[in-house]
Amino acid sequence: MKKNMKGIILLMIFFSLSAILLISVSADSIFSPVQFRADKQAVMINVEEGMRRIRVQVHEGQDIGWQTRSITHLDGRTGHLKLRVPDSIPMNAIRIEASKTDPFPSSLYTGKTSFSETADEQGSNINRGMVNVGLAAEEDAIAVEENPQPSVEESDIWKWRGRSLYFFNQQRGLQVFSLHDLNEPSRIAQLRMPAVGEQLYLVGEEHVILLANSGNSYWRGVNSAQSEVVLVHHQTDQLSVKKRYSLEGSFVESRMIGNRLYAVTRIWESVRHIDGNWHTRSGLKVYAFDFTDPTNPVEMKGLDLTGEESYYYNAVVTATPDYLFVIPSVYDSIDRENVSWVHAIKIDDPSEPMEITHKIRLGGHLNDKYKLALRDGILTTVSQVWGNEGQQRHTLVENHDLRHHPNELARQLDSLVLAPGETVRATRFHDDRLYVVTFRQIDPLFAVDLSRPRRLKILGHIDIPGWSTYMEIFGELGRILSVGIEDSRVAISLFDVADPTKMRLSERIYLGDEDTYSWSEGNYDEKAVGFFPDQNLLVLPFTGRVDGSYQKKMQIMDIGDDLLVKRGVIDSDFIARRGKLLDNDKLVVISGQQLRVMDISDRDLPEEKVSLTIAWSADRIIRTGDYLIQLEGGSSRWWDSNSGTPTTLRITVSDDPDALVSELEIGRGNELNGATIIGKTVHLLTSRTESISVKDNEGLERWKYATFFYTHSIDVSNPKVPVLIGTDRMKASDSLIYLGSMRANALSEDKILWVPDQSNMGYYSCMRCIGIAEDVMVDDIGFWPRQENDGWLIVTGSGDDSMPSFFSATRMVNHDDYPDSWVETGPIFLSDKVASFGCYVSSWSGKRHDGRHLMRRIDFSNPTKPILLKEVDVPGLLKHVYKTKSRGTILFTTRQKTEPDKTGLVRWSPDLVLEASIYDEVNAFLVDSIEIKESYYSTVSGHGRFIFLNMNNGNRWWWDGSESEEGENGLRVLGWMETESSIEELLDISTKVYLNNVVIEDDLLFAFDYGAVEVVALSDLPETPRTNFFELSVGSFLSGENVVNISKKERKAWIAAGTYGVEILDIAELAGTVGDGSLGQLPQGINNEWDELIIDPLQFVRADSEDFIGSISPGYGWRFQPEKNQEKYAQWAADHFDSLPDPLDDNDKDGVSNLMEFFNGTEPNNARSLVNPSTLMLEHEEGGMHFALSLVPDPAAIGVNIFAEISEDLLTWKNAEGLVQWNWHGPVKSIRLIESMDSNRSIYLRLGVRMD
Repeated sequence: MKKNMKGIILLMIFFSLSAILLISVSADSIFSPVQFRADKQAVMINVEEGMRRIRVQVHEGQDIGWQTRSITHLDGRTGHLKLRVPDSIPMNAIRIEASKTDPFPSSLYTGKTSFSETADEQGSNINRGMVNVGLAAEEDAIAVEENPQPSVEESDIWKWRGRSLYFFNQQRGLQVFSLHDLNEPSRIAQLRMPAVGEQLYLVGEEHVILLANSGNSYWRGVNSAQSEVVLVHHQTDQLSVKKRYSLEGSFVESRMIGNRLYAVTRIWESVRHIDGNWHTRSGLKVYAFDFTDPTNPVEMKGLDLTGEESYYYNAVVTATPDYLFVIPSVYDSIDRENVSWVHAIKIDDPSEPMEITHKIRLGGHLNDKYKLALRDGILTTVSQVWGNEGQQRHTLVENHDLRHHPNELARQLDSLVLAPGETVRATRFHDDRLYVVTFRQIDPLFAVDLSRPRRLKILGHIDIPGWSTYMEIFGELGRILSVGIEDSRVAISLFDVADPTKMRLSERIYLGDEDTYSWSEGNYDEKAVGFFPDQNLLVLPFTGRVDGSYQKKMQIMDIGDDLLVKRGVIDSDFIARRGKLLDNDKLVVISGQQLRVMDISDRDLPEEKVSLTIAWSADRIIRTGDYLIQLEGGSSRWWDSNSGTPTTLRITVSDDPDALVSELEIGRGNELNGATIIGKTVHLLTSRTESISVKDNEGLERWKYATFFYTHSIDVSNPKVPVLIGTDRMKASDSLIYLGSMRANALSEDKILWVPDQSNMGYYSCMRCIGIAEDVMVDDIGFWPRQENDGWLIVTGSGDDSMPSFFSATRMVNHDDYPDSWVETGPIFLSDKVASFGCYVSSWSGKRHDGRHLMRRIDFSNPTKPILLKEVDVPGLLKHVYKTKSRGTILFTTRQKTEPDKTGLVRWSPDLVLEASIYDEVNAFLVDSIEIKESYYSTVSGHGRFIFLNMNNGNRWWWDGSESEEGENGLRVLGWMETESSIEELLDISTKVYLNNVVIEDDLLFAFDYGAVEVVALSDLPETPRTNFFELSVGSFLSGENVVNISKKERKAWIAAGTYGVEILDIAELAGTVGDGSLGQLPQGINNEWDELIIDPLQFVRADSEDFIGSISPGYGWRFQPEKNQEKYAQWAADHFDSLPDPLDDNDKDGVSNLMEFFNGTEPNNARSLVNPSTLMLEHEEGGMHFALSLVPDPAAIGVNIFAEISEDLLTWKNAEGLVQWNWHGPVKSIRLIESMDSNRSIYLRLGVRMD
């Protein structure tokens, strides 16, 4: 009876399953080997204990190779996984790997992965899966996310003491050069004081006085500007500061009377009174110092010309041995014009305090020191009356009598009006005559008789074109040399004024091409005019077009009583500022960058004897051993690419960055974009735009452009002789391209990937960085498509011949892919030869804003053919990447918060949203989010697990009306907490500086402000970090990532200060390291602990099949069934039915018996829970086609077996034992016919189950 029952059960199972389990295979059909392609397929995998990740990779061709399509994150339990595979991919192009590690708990991968409506739903959710609850009673799936008459001396930028030249170089400070040997000039001493001024005096035999304007007054806790008088001692090769005098205000002018220094400063500051109101305190201060004994200088009592009613800001300053004249100008609100007031300060007796003996209101505005002269107690002034409704503009000459007692008013003796309608230009006093040049219409030169103070008289005038800005009277015959302008060109003129009633223009010559523009420093600074009358020599620097191109030159001219002739020119790529003739035919000229000695014995062909580089721009620095490589970026002028300046490499001693060892020009007209060193080879990336003027079809002139990239390799193994190995160039575009600053990353030993540095990309907040928003208040902002302002990723290296070469140049964004959209990119992170960066794309449609944040990834495994990988949907603009201790990856993104107003319109909020997502190679899973008030426009930077937001709430330029005048500067710090998997707000870092640029180098953060840097030891975090404040001698802003180079061994930091060279900081107090993560590492492969799983074709099943794991729902990539306790039919049936049904029954009427439902693990009470076996034709390696069928039995079902029978006529069935082969493939059980298909046979196969 029991045996018969089995047969009945067997028979009924056969018939009830015949529709799905009875398979007919006929050889009458011709079978060709076909490549299996997955389509809506999944692979069944047994999951061992401790297995944490399963990834699916697809081979995308020879150039791309294997790419990860999905990663499944598990919790380490034993079980069974149904894993969706990409559609329409050949099976041999699919690879499945497993890892027993995962940087994050599987529960964190439940975060949101789709952040915009336009994200590919399936692609963004492919890593999301379902985990079946482990308990059998619950079948729901959950989702997983100086007293003689003292001399009067003016300061200058250079002074000579014999053959020693003292030069106060704005770019470096005080420099001393020896010119004893004109064939080999040398720098013998230097005192670094860049960017503080350039005026100096020599006093005694060994001392120098420097007038230094401080650019860093703010850091000394003062409101108004500050300046210093610095006394320096020079001995042999040493310069040392002996005394510093702090002065309020910035320098206006100064004079040295004997050994007494008089300096005038200007004051302008806001002062808050006790009553709480703010007032402006302005005016001038006069300081006096006695340096008769430089080793014991005396500060004398000064004068304060400031006050709330004083509007003096600037002034003309000049002096005689008896008087110091300070002449500020004030706006007269009644006459509605600017007038000057002469303050005559008696200084003839140094033992008496200074006092103002006369205060004289002039009739107009006195422009400069050449418009005032004191002769026999008569003060003559020349001022400009601008005119108003009652009078015409004119030049006014006035005589004032200063010979009377100070208590009496200075009487005006006479006045004279010159040139109505004209503007006064150059003036010159000579004995009892005054010469005046005016300009507007007829441009006359006047000669005025001053011999009778009460009878001023015009002796004569001539009308000449142009005007003069500088005049010099020379010769016994009465000649005037003038420098001025005519028709926009520099004009040098020679006037015969021997007879003032018959003055004439003897000669005039012009500098620069005709009908073009030229200019000379001599037009505004007479010290730039190199006039040597004893040698009949005139030398003048100028800039302008010469022979069609823009040039900087020095013109040599012969000059005599009746001679003015142009001779040769000194070609110069620098603007010479001063010149001195030595040994009659050696001309020493100097600029801020070079000192040159010229042999002008042949004035037509001047020859450079020697050139000494004295300063340069340090735009980038690379330290190698005891040397410092300093790189000065060239300039490229698109309209004239050949007139640019060269990129130059210089090598100096690291301890003395101005001690030049060698220099090498790389390429004129090229702009330096990037630099790095590998071994003893320096690699440079430069660019230039070339242009030509062409005519279009309509005859209109247009510019045609082409931009080229260059790569250069320089051998620096011998620092004294760097050698250019070679240069390669590539054409990048037929348009203007600004490449910007690039950062080098090593792809391999001989390949470099150049990417935009953070100062170019993503340092600041992105524009309108939001997602989807309806009913947006569009009027509040502007919007325009952004098409060209993105970066490049460039690969260079050494070719087969060891010469530099380009391998590829890739645009970060192809804007053709985003027409009519705003596209913005963020900083680049590189790891495993994959460059990743954030990309924000936004567009408008009516009042709807569509914004999408992406992480773009470009694979440079093949540097000649970079591959754009699949974009990753992220919640905001990518700003930082952190690799955790467990080797996981956290993406930090930012976006702008939006919120509706009272009318319902969406408005941009000033609040920042910072979000953290975990990244697993394929998707970003949102884990935590935090809103930070009033911080959207703060710059964001990161290091390790920390994120820094600049807090620049302090404002030293104005006051906002609050009780506190000082706001808070510093860094807001947030950190990723690994144990909590969340963002934590940490203690803020207060800084003295206003953060304008942040650079992170190793474990130090450099916060730059104007003339200062504050260094923060990040190694102390999360505790309050140590900080060091450094006041830089450079009063400027430093920006970019490439301005800092540090040495932990020497505990120094070198700062590239651009024009001002290199600063050295002592950072010994901040030593430390960061050990909890690396900056900017975005792994493409998180680790190397992946093992490939051997997958049999028979492990593939339909993703929607209702097997014991269940179907994979649309939009999900996998489903996991934890291992269950095994059970027999009776226990299973008791869990599913109120009463025990017959195994042969079909309770859900789906045509499948309860016993087969138990075997398959399907739902016996759900007719849609069906099993669809998979079939496959297998080709034997020795030939022949074999039929195979696979099932997915529930591994928890015990006490039931499956068997097979074969028939050739559907009537007679026999046991298939020996004719078929059973195999397990993971959780899949397959049956394969041993015999290959025979052309003359039909075979039927049926399967059954039976209870033990």
